[in-house]
Amino acid sequence: MHKVLIFGSGGIKIAEAAEFDYSTSQALKALNEENIESVLMNPNIATVQIDIADKTYLLPLEKNFAEKVIDIEKPGGVLLGFGGQSALSLGVQLEDYLRLNEVKVLGTQIDGIEKALSRGLFKKVIKDKGLPTPPSFSANTEKEALKAAMDIGFPVIVRISFNLGGRGSFVAWNKSDFEKAIGKAFANSEVKNVLVEKCLYHWKEIEFEIIRDKRGNSAAVASLENIDPMGIHTGDSVVIAPSQTLSDAEYQMLRSASLKVAEAIELVGECNVQLALNGEDYYIIETNPRMSRSSALASKVTGYPLAYIAAKLALGYTLDELINEITKKTTAFFEPAMDYVALKVPRWDNEKFEGADTTLGSEMCSTGEFLVMGKSIGEVYEKALHMISEDTISNIGLLVSSKEPVDGIDPFFFQKAEGNDGCLKQKQIDTLAGEFPASTNYLYTTKGYENDVERDEGKKILCIGAGPFRIGTSVEFDWAVMNFAKASKLYGYKAHVLNCNPETVSTDWDESDRLYFDVITEDRISAINSFEGYDGVVAFAGGQTTNSIADKLEKRGIKLIGTCGKSVDLAENRKKFSKLLEELGIKQPEWVEARSMEEVFSFASSAGYPVMVRPSYVLSGSGMSIARNEEELSIARAKVSNEYPAVVSKFLNAAEAEMDCVSDGERVYGVTIEHIERAGIHSGDSTMKIPAERIEEKKKERMHEIALSLARELHIKGPFNIQFLLNDEVNVLELNLRASRSMPFSSRATGSNLMFLAAEAIYKGLQGRGYKELLPEKYFVKSPQFSWSQLRGAYPCLGPEMRSTGEVASCGDSYYDALLKSWLSVKPNRLPKTVHIEGDIPSEVKMNFNRCRVVEGLDLLVTEGHRNDYRLRRECADKNVPMILSSELALEISRAMVWLGDRELNADKSFIKSTKLITLPSYTPEHDSIRKKSL
Repeated sequence: MHKVLIFGSGGIKIAEAAEFDYSTSQALKALNEENIESVLMNPNIATVQIDIADKTYLLPLEKNFAEKVIDIEKPGGVLLGFGGQSALSLGVQLEDYLRLNEVKVLGTQIDGIEKALSRGLFKKVIKDKGLPTPPSFSANTEKEALKAAMDIGFPVIVRISFNLGGRGSFVAWNKSDFEKAIGKAFANSEVKNVLVEKCLYHWKEIEFEIIRDKRGNSAAVASLENIDPMGIHTGDSVVIAPSQTLSDAEYQMLRSASLKVAEAIELVGECNVQLALNGEDYYIIETNPRMSRSSALASKVTGYPLAYIAAKLALGYTLDELINEITKKTTAFFEPAMDYVALKVPRWDNEKFEGADTTLGSEMCSTGEFLVMGKSIGEVYEKALHMISEDTISNIGLLVSSKEPVDGIDPFFFQKAEGNDGCLKQKQIDTLAGEFPASTNYLYTTKGYENDVERDEGKKILCIGAGPFRIGTSVEFDWAVMNFAKASKLYGYKAHVLNCNPETVSTDWDESDRLYFDVITEDRISAINSFEGYDGVVAFAGGQTTNSIADKLEKRGIKLIGTCGKSVDLAENRKKFSKLLEELGIKQPEWVEARSMEEVFSFASSAGYPVMVRPSYVLSGSGMSIARNEEELSIARAKVSNEYPAVVSKFLNAAEAEMDCVSDGERVYGVTIEHIERAGIHSGDSTMKIPAERIEEKKKERMHEIALSLARELHIKGPFNIQFLLNDEVNVLELNLRASRSMPFSSRATGSNLMFLAAEAIYKGLQGRGYKELLPEKYFVKSPQFSWSQLRGAYPCLGPEMRSTGEVASCGDSYYDALLKSWLSVKPNRLPKTVHIEGDIPSEVKMNFNRCRVVEGLDLLVTEGHRNDYRLRRECADKNVPMILSSELALEISRAMVWLGDRELNADKSFIKSTKLITLPSYTPEHDSIRKKSL
């Protein structure tokens, strides 16, 4: 097979996140090893997988666009099991087209996928295998569903066919609850089918990860025990591995049942099986016939490369033909043994959303997770406590729940965390419990044992990962970590990584010279540094999480790679940075440092409203607010104190722009980015455009001058980002001395990998003089991906605090072509036939929609700001109705639709090629090919 098409999962959203960057990346590596050309279709511009694919189409994951890619590329096969539910659903829709074009589905066939994902069909298939399922009925209408609930008896749980993250599912304790929620359930089913099932309240929830080849050879790679009982989505559960409270008889019973489930759907590859257990009784709940969130977790827990092996099986290998990468001698046909304990803890961001429901249920709402490992449950509890910030909800007795923390949880799990006594030692994760010789670079720290490993000799650096993802810290920082690590190898350094996020590529078994899968704290970094003796530690690639401790690490005597900690502190401290701007003659909004509300009100009365309140050292605008009058300003009372002063500045009605840059302290290479939305909306929630054509040349020149001035004044070495406000003058809003959220976008748009350039700047120095602008050869547009549907009760709105969970992008020969493809890549966006407009939206928007024959209705809601329209916005979120929440974006989309007319959006110009620099043996930094255009 000469060419294979693989679908990604699109923008990061709750329940479909970076775990699919990990799985798709592994699948692409498997294709590369077989010398098969890989074509990736995925609009998520921030992912690592784009660096591995031969060609990537930045297009919406929709049937019509996929058909165009198939027509252009003519692949021999397609992989559907690595891009989450988005990829599976798209594959099912394409069944006839794939058959017509003789494109072979590799791995589990579409018939098997439908058996697994169609709730009613799955129940029948499982029953035919002699396996038990809970009492349930399939329903295609709300009336049928209500009758099923009444026949079964409350409480019931409603599960959705062809669905992701439990979206739209619910537990109903009575008829009234059921009738309120059933409409949302059907709105979230692509095939308008639900399963009404008896609620197994407080039964144990167990998961098995199963691998199976074309000959029927199968293995249970991992058993995961949800500490939380049935009724709480597994993505929101604290999960432990290996399972702790099962007897051997129970384990063997559930393992055997899981293997039969894989057989029932004729699995070829990997699947996750979820089961409920109560004493001697058990039920099969569901299976995902693909790599899943739990699959990524199991892979990192055991060290077994599930996605890589699943891809090889899809290509036709059998388990006994594949090598165990840990031993290099035995085969992949084995079940890992663990002599350690692993604990996964979710992380939520509900506090960022007005009105959000913080209770846990069958719909997943966590934005990220972390994984810790140790020799005992007490040790992993203690590690988990180090990673839990005060605003994180967790849900075992030790890690306090938002609702009924002890109900349904086995008393076994209420154990004390172990203390801090004892020296840290490095232990291998070898998947074999020491039964066979193993050689692995996959480590965790523990206490009271001898080291399994020796210090790694030679020149080396430690790259600190971003930790658990949250709003503002996502896959773009994993991209930065991995690309800087790879670039450092070109300069003779071994690259070690410290991270605790099981979703990421950076915690893959084969991505770094040595991986420390452990908590990210100053003490842990210091301990690992003392053991390894690094030539430097990289804190700028993991985003604000790691950058915020850079100065503290430096004060401990740890050498930082890149910009010094003192400069980082100067840029992050609002008062210090504002004073620096004054000294350099750089314009900024009028400001004051306030330590009390009296000082805040005094400034506001003299400067005039509106004003912005901004804390220091924040991520994604946390705690930022815009006050347009005294009443709104009083809400900020809890955010301003003597201990935690804030900068209060005059809010400017201005356009917003930013620059992604790298510097060696004397020279700067940069990318200028234009925002569609005006100031007041967080940059992470803004629609971005390259090239920045609409910014006047004089203003761009001043922006470039400012970038060079700050780089020289602060001796910046490495990546940085500056945000600007543009009215009659160029004002600086903030400076971030780290990798930014937009750097993968800037890198892919210009064909210049900014992390490779950062390595060149740090280790060698940049070429040329002064400032150099990096330019694209096409139009690129990046759009934010929101997860409003998953955030139950939240009020969908935009402001200075970031609320998007991910991003997508596209490119084309014209701006409007790129804009529409980018916007349509955001779920659940689609071109509307009807539109409802609320509030002070420019009259041109309605005129443009009228020209496009878009009439009044609710295919699309256009509104902005905070209004008395909670019920309307919430209904749109629950029913997956697209929303445009800013007048500027509404105007651009309406103009783009007028431009589109009867045209078709372009697919053949929507791709970027991978340079695969790290795989070129002839490459040296002197070739300067990292700046070569690769479009």
